[in-house]
Amino acid sequence: SGTVSSSTLDAYEEGTWTPVVKFGTTVNNVGTIRALYTRIGRVVYIQCTMTSITLAGTGNLSIEGLPYTVGGNAFGDTQGNFRWGGIALSGAATHISAYFAQGGSNFFPQIIGTSGYINPVTNSGVSSNWNIYGISGFYMI
Repeated sequence: SGTVSSSTLDAYEEGTWTPVVKFGTTVNNVGTIRALYTRIGRVVYIQCTMTSITLAGTGNLSIEGLPYTVGGNAFGDTQGNFRWGGIALSGAATHISAYFAQGGSNFFPQIIGTSGYINPVTNSGVSSNWNIYGISGFYMI
């Protein structure tokens, strides 16, 4: 209609992004990466698979390089799905969730149990060659 309102779609974009897998500050080598995103307005949807990841470094797992910085918003921090191979869960752990912290261009896979957050994913319990079969999620910018 040529008029601008709060319901006007002000941005639409599709593309690829380059995730960087780290334990602490050490970059892990990744054999194959397929990472896509779609931005609609302030919402960014991401999908990613990474296979043949070579374990390197110590500390907490992070995945950097999101296509946009995660913004602050009234909904708090965002969670996403995480499907893996070669990461051992123990005790009360039931799954891993991707945690998108506000203000960064990365996310942190976290171990979740029946009562909620348990621990970040660390290099202990991760195979020397492991995979991320699927990450999907969305966040606000």
